[in-house]
Amino acid sequence: MTEINKHREKNNLSTLEENNAYFEEAKRFAAELANNPMNREQLTKEEEENGYHKKRIQSVTGSTDMRGCTAYAAYNILDPIPDIVKVMANSCRSTLENRNANTFGGAVFQNSNTGDYFYVVFVGRLDK
Repeated sequence: MTEINKHREKNNLSTLEENNAYFEEAKRFAAELANNPMNREQLTKEEEENGYHKKRIQSVTGSTDMRGCTAYAAYNILDPIPDIVKVMANSCRSTLENRNANTFGGAVFQNSNTGDYFYVVFVGRLDK
């Protein structure tokens, strides 16, 4: 997470505040992906269609609106820094470098079958 804030500072943007609700949702996504990596796109589409994670984050934080982007990455090492910033920049550049973004969170899980690590990072804006 510190690498993402370093990237924002280099671009003269304010740093993001870590959000526990984002972290909890990222853990849930990472666990699903670690258990079923081949269905990554399918899981994402279902989650987005249902808006489930958005509603849950809004409920937990008491926010009136939530916008953002989710990035996924898989590595066979635990510490891919600074590659995680590159993944975010590829998947979510407009959100990552948006002056209005104010929060982020992420998690990592290991696939017990392959040993690969799955990273999930949310970046976005919560309005109160």
